[in-house]
Amino acid sequence: MGDLRGKLLEIREYWLAIAKSRAGESLRNVLDLFVELMYIEPSHFILEFLQNAEDALMEAGRRGYFKIELYEDRLVISNNGKPFDENDLDCLCGIKSSKKPSLSYKGFIGIGWKSVYKISDHVEVHSNGVAFEFNKNYWRSPEALNILEKYNLKPEEVLWWITPILIQPAETVSENETRFVIHLTDKHKYQDIARAIEELSPTLFLFLDYVGEIIIIDHVKGDSKTIKWSTLSEELFQDIKVKRVVVTISRKDSTTSHKFLVFKKEYIVPEDVKKDPVTIKAKRSDVTKREVAVAFLLCTITAGEEVCPIEEVKFWSMYSFLPLHEVRTGLK
Repeated sequence: MGDLRGKLLEIREYWLAIAKSRAGESLRNVLDLFVELMYIEPSHFILEFLQNAEDALMEAGRRGYFKIELYEDRLVISNNGKPFDENDLDCLCGIKSSKKPSLSYKGFIGIGWKSVYKISDHVEVHSNGVAFEFNKNYWRSPEALNILEKYNLKPEEVLWWITPILIQPAETVSENETRFVIHLTDKHKYQDIARAIEELSPTLFLFLDYVGEIIIIDHVKGDSKTIKWSTLSEELFQDIKVKRVVVTISRKDSTTSHKFLVFKKEYIVPEDVKKDPVTIKAKRSDVTKREVAVAFLLCTITAGEEVCPIEEVKFWSMYSFLPLHEVRTGLK
């Protein structure tokens, strides 16, 4: 913990020292524009956090959870993957990422993370025994006056998006949990976020190997939902993995399960795909192998009663980083 605190102080001193320079001014303009243009929909940051939770659990070598709690004025997101280390701090407090898709990472912590600033100018991070925040308004407070005078800075000159501030946590966070507290700039954003979270699809399991459970708690509505998936059976047919997967959606007063037949196969990425502009733009031109998944919805189970459609295939979905988007055919 001591090393992480020292690292955070080192990063803070560095960004404060260069904030007034020409490089600092350029970086401030880049960050402002980057956050503004990175995503059209502010709610897209939810998937960034989900992907980073998947990566953290992969690094920890275990399956775990991704949890979202909604309040009227804030959003709390947590996972029980690998806690933050110095490398994660470097990425979070900069505009780079060390996570390589060729090594099976899905998120770009430090890059995709910046999308959170579409809805917040005050974000707390609690991980590995330390707590810190990125807080635009802190630099206008009396508490920051001595620091600003030391570096001859005005509040608006601080690179607040990447300048961490050590804080005392309001509550204890488990040593195996990483928690983000996102204070909303506008309470009206709650509705958009709640709607986006409600639309999280059960088919997420197609590309999540380590997140086995998504927990959603809406403290405003007094509602909760858990999406959990598990493998019933798995076998290898030639070089294709065949799985039977059950996805269970639990609410306060109901539980619904969906059974899927899933086919997964690993493909060598063709050279023309590596050179495709979409692949290059997504920074995935160095990916040599990718897994493609096709899922067939077999039946739906409600209140213990299994109801299967006449058609053997209700729809199928595909997910890959080849790059292909998830596709629904509507086949009957």
